[in-house]
Amino acid sequence: MSRKRDALKDLVLVPSSTYERPNLRSLQYAKPSSVQLRDGVVVVFRHADSPQWQFRYRIKNGLWHRQSTKKASLELAVEVACEAYDLARFRLFVCSSSGQTTDSLPCYVSRLAFNSA
Repeated sequence: MSRKRDALKDLVLVPSSTYERPNLRSLQYAKPSSVQLRDGVVVVFRHADSPQWQFRYRIKNGLWHRQSTKKASLELAVEVACEAYDLARFRLFVCSSSGQTTDSLPCYVSRLAFNSA
């Protein structure tokens, strides 16, 4: 037991110059591949091979509508996706509350405005 103590006394801790502690400022957050908005009804996502974000939202009959935001920034893509979803809900509300079908003229005009935006 005394041999181990003597051996440990001879050891000296020398700081290594090759290892640097990571600084919190140098760490980066991992960018998400998808973001859920509006309680999961709107999903903004990006494919691995695409720089642009896409979005999808669930419409009344349970189907998903998918569209590109044409934006590389997540913040701008979220804004585009929420505006498109709000416009689609408004269009559905106007057409259904007036008793018109989605092929009637006001609904057709609003659909053209939605698709051109």
